[in-house]
Amino acid sequence: MQNKGIMSATIAIAIGILMLYYNQDIKIISARDIPATSSVEINDLSNGSSIFEKSGDKELIIAEKKRLITKVEQSATDQDITFTIHDVYYNDNQIFLAYSIQSKTDHLLEGPYPFGGDSILINGKRLNSGGKRWFTKVSNDKYVGVYDINPITDLPDQFRLEMVFPRIFNQEGNWSFDFNVKETVGNKIPVFDKSKSYKESTLALKSMKLNPAGTAVSFDLTQNINESELDSFNLLTDDGKALNVLDFAGFSLPEDIKGNKETIHYVSRFSEVKENTHI
Repeated sequence: MQNKGIMSATIAIAIGILMLYYNQDIKIISARDIPATSSVEINDLSNGSSIFEKSGDKELIIAEKKRLITKVEQSATDQDITFTIHDVYYNDNQIFLAYSIQSKTDHLLEGPYPFGGDSILINGKRLNSGGKRWFTKVSNDKYVGVYDINPITDLPDQFRLEMVFPRIFNQEGNWSFDFNVKETVGNKIPVFDKSKSYKESTLALKSMKLNPAGTAVSFDLTQNINESELDSFNLLTDDGKALNVLDFAGFSLPEDIKGNKETIHYVSRFSEVKENTHI
């Protein structure tokens, strides 16, 4: 990956080169899913340290290769099911956990989604968050995956993370975790009240973070309530090449609506320059 290209892109956007795309047919914001791993040998996923690399997420792949992740290797066992968190990667307010679930009995692990009713605490305070969840079946009694925490509030650079899972697939129980998390070393690009307006909408750049694995950008969009949400956001190098968009998501809270205006908070992640692409 060319760090110079990404740095040029971040500097370009910091001085106001923003490329916005409005899709009038889109009414709901949703996070982009981590790609499926149909081409991956499932047996290769049995080692917890390779889960990030095999997830298909480009930033996590690079983070794994450049050793930007932190080992956790903490397990909880209940109802003959062992849930292990192997690694954590934390970059610009987004947390990724590589995990495995192993049944110690012959009963199958079945269901559309591994978890239900899970709660998250940051420094003892309950956290509201969204995010995507990737997982794959290794065998009838084992799954591996990536648990993504995307908070709606800003997080400190380091904190205590507590997690409680009362259900795994169709089995109720208690699987609890408690460990410290520290943000991956990187460069925060200074942002000095950079905003752009288009018709009656205003986009305000809030923060940018660059590390060897990728670039994270957060911004707010204030617009009329009946306007379509922003569907995509591109980060460009100084020669017009687009970076790969890993995911793009937005949310708003009740207090973000004032009169006929609504402010939506967005977070987007990018990896290396996308080949043969110019905007």
